[in-house]
Amino acid sequence: MGVKKSEAREQVGALGPTNPSFQLPLEAGVGFRLSRLVRILKKNWSEELIDLGVTPPQAAILRAVGLQPESSVRHIARTLDSDPMNVKRCVDELEAKGLIESGSRDGGRTSRRLSLTESGVNLVVKIDALARAQQKWIEEGLGAELLSKLLQSIEGLESLFSKVSEANTTVSDSDI
Repeated sequence: MGVKKSEAREQVGALGPTNPSFQLPLEAGVGFRLSRLVRILKKNWSEELIDLGVTPPQAAILRAVGLQPESSVRHIARTLDSDPMNVKRCVDELEAKGLIESGSRDGGRTSRRLSLTESGVNLVVKIDALARAQQKWIEEGLGAELLSKLLQSIEGLESLFSKVSEANTTVSDSDI
């Protein structure tokens, strides 16, 4: 359940920046720790992809199209939980690079169906190898059992947070 903005503002206002009664240190906060981990993962993944000439969002779109050929831009956006306009922009860039082809069933561009080109398939194979190597490295570091529990926990968090709509009154950094 999200924290209502008004409640959070009252709590922040009552505590003030120097009040020692903060009860949740940064390191103990799930949101803080996950955000920091995501930044580290994004940075490392970006560095892995540099030699392949794609960004992490482009790599995700290529992988999604490879797994779901003939999907629409909107379907890929839903799969990735991304803004459809951002996905469209990335798809246009990937199409310009000759990695994705798009077409439509009715000859128009209203419902673009995406597929990988031969170059796109070759690149996805390389991206997949990097993803598998990263997964193996994490598994070796954590152990198979802990990795499995982590993935289950992430799934639980995703499910929990997907129930809170963005229109709901949850707190974001910009609201405080």
